[in-house]
Amino acid sequence: MNDPTAAYGGPGYPPPPSQRPTAEAQAAAELNASSFFGGLFDFGFTRFITLSFLKFIYVLVVVVMGLALLVVIVLGFAAGPLPGVVALILGPVVALLYLVWIRMGMEFLAVVFRMAGDIHAIRARQLPL
Repeated sequence: MNDPTAAYGGPGYPPPPSQRPTAEAQAAAELNASSFFGGLFDFGFTRFITLSFLKFIYVLVVVVMGLALLVVIVLGFAAGPLPGVVALILGPVVALLYLVWIRMGMEFLAVVFRMAGDIHAIRARQLPL
């Protein structure tokens, strides 16, 4: 219980020295995260920009899905009261299911790109310079 390293990683305590990022790793992470346009013109594909605009794509998908749902409901009521009620009841359910599938796909992409970044960082630490 009197272990001096027990406080590491606890609430309010820094991580152990072996887990602290180096200045070089922090600088590389800031460069990769902050230069979206630099990543666009990285012809060696050493930086990933997908994660930086994945949020924007998801917001765009949600907005388009909401507008499409409104159009389906309006067209349903334009066709008659029964199709309108069916569109009003089933439309949000179908839209929600599509949104779940899209979200799962985007999370999968994010995980793949984060794994690639982690693998790149591990390889950079293991290769002699």
